[in-house]
Amino acid sequence: MPLAIEQVFLTGRFHATRWNQSPFEDRHGEWPPSPWRLLRTLVARWFEYARETGDRDTALRDRLLCALASQTPAFHLPTNATHSSTWPSRGLKQYQPTELVKSDKNKGEPWVKRPQTTLVVDGFACVPQAASVLWLWSKLELDRDKQALELLDQLLRRITYFGRAESLALLRRLPIDARFPEDNCALSPEPGSGSPVLVPIPGQPLDVNVLLAHSDDKLVRFRRIPPGTAWWFARRPAPCPVKIAVPKSERPPVNLMQFALGGRVFPPIASWIRLTERFRGTALDALARQVTGEPRFRFRDLPPSQQDEFALMTGKGPDITPLTGHQHAFFLLLPDATGNPTRLLCYRRKPFSTQEQYALLAASEKPLSWDYGSGDWLLRTVPLPAETALPRNVFGPAIEWESATPYVPSRHVFGRNGKPKPGLGVCEQVIADLADLGLPNAQVLMLNGDAQRQGTWAKVHCPQRSREGQTNHMKRGYRLRLVFADPIPGPIVLGHSCHFGLGLFVAVGDAT
Repeated sequence: MPLAIEQVFLTGRFHATRWNQSPFEDRHGEWPPSPWRLLRTLVARWFEYARETGDRDTALRDRLLCALASQTPAFHLPTNATHSSTWPSRGLKQYQPTELVKSDKNKGEPWVKRPQTTLVVDGFACVPQAASVLWLWSKLELDRDKQALELLDQLLRRITYFGRAESLALLRRLPIDARFPEDNCALSPEPGSGSPVLVPIPGQPLDVNVLLAHSDDKLVRFRRIPPGTAWWFARRPAPCPVKIAVPKSERPPVNLMQFALGGRVFPPIASWIRLTERFRGTALDALARQVTGEPRFRFRDLPPSQQDEFALMTGKGPDITPLTGHQHAFFLLLPDATGNPTRLLCYRRKPFSTQEQYALLAASEKPLSWDYGSGDWLLRTVPLPAETALPRNVFGPAIEWESATPYVPSRHVFGRNGKPKPGLGVCEQVIADLADLGLPNAQVLMLNGDAQRQGTWAKVHCPQRSREGQTNHMKRGYRLRLVFADPIPGPIVLGHSCHFGLGLFVAVGDAT
């Protein structure tokens, strides 16, 4: 007769560590629950049962425990259960006391002993309250032993927690004719086939004295595991992908989304690109969660129907081939009158879809860090209504355009000897970039001197695959003025890392 026990964790968390492990050094914890833990829990509840009812039939108790230990159960685990060790935050963090030390008399403190503390991680398995764990014994002959079944029901009723005391749980035996799903997690003695779980060795007689022994008892002290037990290994079911539903409300397509930037410390211009890089990466991760349910963006996780849409956000197709014609999104920082980057612009020729807009809005909820070592050096982004006017004219039309952010040439202007390379001057590269955008020729004027004497150092965008072996991501940028024969519409963004905010021009004066 099959035996099935249903277990529900009331708080949605299962706190338990493997045998002979400190609760705060075993961040992986125990999952699925251990059959040895179940036997110890049942025998502990038997003392409560015996005290309440006066029934102290140890022979019946031992018969029940030996029957459960004779066969290793299988499990049906919720596929949406996870463990905190898989999260970036690594579970709960708590300060725990370590050792007592004397107070420092040099600081004028009274003589006392104070505990030192250390920050430790409290790992746990996350089990949704609506889901349950099923313990399944497929060939357990307990149907003929009615007394053992009645005792099992009485013991299960008295279990209020399982594992550590904060793991509130309820257990019950399912009726014989109940329908329940098949197991999806079996235990195997083969090493390396899953996570370790402590079980009583099937086929060996159960020593109840070892089961009753506490951790300091001579029967189990200085042993890695109790006698008569072994580590078996559980291959957990693959988690089902969790997809974040796209909000039902459709948003009208827009070519431009604006975000206000604010913080205590604004970055120098050399670090501006870190803001746009991190905002874009967060938006891509948010878009990937909507489409695939994965926490990180990877092209191979995308369905073919979504790859073209992501290419318009990343600028590269599934084969890592760059798109041509500047079709993909621009992430631009627009400085205010004092030179601080207080406005973030997300622009694309093809309007952003509803999914992409919600991904950009989700990215604005995460603070942007442009350096390390100080929590004060964070900038926050606030979405602005579509009707918000730009502080500076980015879209023209205008005859004269001036640099809002440094223009960084795509190719080196000077050779190793310090002399200009023929045909690769700043003005020549600007003309080539204008032609690449399909814009007419323009007169290029250097602001504040020539290329030899002026320039602002700025960090440029380097793809992850090309960063190895490079030591210099800082390039010289220039302030320029473009004068066209006729009014030209914007935006005009040229040069290296133009999709990350460098080389942005703003209109000067009227269109005439």
